[in-house]
Amino acid sequence: MEINRKHTMHHSTVLDADPDTVWAEVRDPMKLVKIVSGPAVKNVHWAEGGAVERVPSRYDFTLVFNEGLVQQEVAGRSEVERSSTTEPSRRQAASPATSPPSASGR
Repeated sequence: MEINRKHTMHHSTVLDADPDTVWAEVRDPMKLVKIVSGPAVKNVHWAEGGAVERVPSRYDFTLVFNEGLVQQEVAGRSEVERSSTTEPSRRQAASPATSPPSASGR
């Protein structure tokens, strides 16, 4: 059964750091989910043998406001372009994406 989206989130942050430093943090979904969502999520963890260096790799987290389980998968990553693609696991229907960090912070 496919779940229809009820809302779309957009979050933007300017970091006072060089692109290599930013990429070292945001390439790891465990860190990125906490950076973007802060106290709105809990129990962020790799699932089904997932790991930061493994692609594809599934991770889960719980939304605090409704105890909803979110299951995502790192579907692709380019270390050269500093980009990462995440997709809902086969059981979810939300789709965040990560844009590469730039030297200008935009």
